[in-house]
Parts: sequence; C-alpha cells; structure tokens
Amino acid sequence: MESMDALISSEGDYVLAKPGSIYVVYLKNGGESSLDLGNDNVGIRTAMVQSKKGRCLTERKGQDHLRER
Repeated sequence: MESMDALISSEGDYVLAKPGSIYVVYLKNGGESSLDLGNDNVGIRTAMVQSKKGRCLTERKGQDHLRER
C-alpha cells in the first residue's frame, strides 16, 4: 500500500492504496469527496467506518458513493 493523495478531490484528506485492489480514504473533517479510480472501479465495495469507535456505519456494493449522515 502506498500514499496516493492525488486521487482524492478534496485538499487535506488522505488516500492509502494498493491500486486496483484496496483504497482507504480518510476525510479529516468528514463531508464528501470524489476518488478517481480510473478504470479500477469494477466490482467496487465501499464502507464508512467510524474511526473513534472502530465500527462500520454503512457498506454498499456497486457504484454507490457514501455520504456522511
């Protein structure tokens, strides 16, 4: 895995990635952002994790995107 912060549209947020396999995004202030996966978005699964409590809040398969609720 390597830092790939250039893939995210918001400044000050972070991406750790193993291209084509795993992308971990940290939104420092929450909210929304876009992640440029190029052609790597087939079969994507997304999850939002509450880092302070270490629990999964939402999980989706497909092209869905997450919004903080």
